[in-house]
Amino acid sequence: MFNLDWATIFLTMGLHIIMALSFYLAFSCGLISVAQAGFMAIGAYLASWMTVQEGWEFYSACLLGGIAAAVLGTLAALPALRIRGIYLLLLTLGLNEIIVVFFYNFGPTGGAEGFYGMKGHTENWNVWLLVAVLLIFFDRLERSRMGRAFEAVHADEEAAELMGVNLTTTKIQAFSISAFIAGIGGAFWAHFARSMEPVNFNVFVSIEFIIFVFVGGMRTYWGAVAGTVLLSLLDEMILRNITIAGVELRGMAFGAILVIMMIFRPEGLLNRDPFGFLRKRRAMA
Repeated sequence: MFNLDWATIFLTMGLHIIMALSFYLAFSCGLISVAQAGFMAIGAYLASWMTVQEGWEFYSACLLGGIAAAVLGTLAALPALRIRGIYLLLLTLGLNEIIVVFFYNFGPTGGAEGFYGMKGHTENWNVWLLVAVLLIFFDRLERSRMGRAFEAVHADEEAAELMGVNLTTTKIQAFSISAFIAGIGGAFWAHFARSMEPVNFNVFVSIEFIIFVFVGGMRTYWGAVAGTVLLSLLDEMILRNITIAGVELRGMAFGAILVIMMIFRPEGLLNRDPFGFLRKRRAMA
């Protein structure tokens, strides 16, 4: 059980953190998106096509994949301006399924058989460098005018609008940046896996990223990191090795963990200021 490939575990953990952060950014503006796997697919397929078929350099292809996902995210934000709650959830669910069905039937990228031939450009150092860059970005965003606008819209849209927050601009920014991060994450994932099929981007993949954030804490970007690290280690060290009648318990265990968290600690493991105790200790000293 403990004979594990830790290099691969840490690499996939880093990729999951990137995707969890992409969901958290939209959620910090009050937008619940289950289309993150779809945005991930856009970045993965486009970046892979550019590196395999067009001979592009890896990082340029990743950037293009992120931009393409951001453009789609911007278009998806337009109908989201008038809806919220369960209706927004259904809209993004439909969008994710549209993307998956498109790639199932898109011949140039292999259709249902998938796309292959990517080189192994994704390594631990560049994945975790990207994670570090994103954490710096989220730290700056939280202190910025845009971040405060996201928080105000998440708390109360009508009150935020009365305070001068432009709801249209704010929601479009949240959706497009969130999709951009997911597109970059998808490009990195594709060049790690070196092959992909449309089923790799179904809605259940998006739900897994949501579980990471909800378990870790929904009020801080550190929650996305904490939830991903905890569940990734639990998954690799325990859950993948436990089966009953040949059925893996992974999905059931994730669902049970989410239910328990919603009952006993609905805000998640980390609160709004997870490192506040350090500042209090320094102040007392």
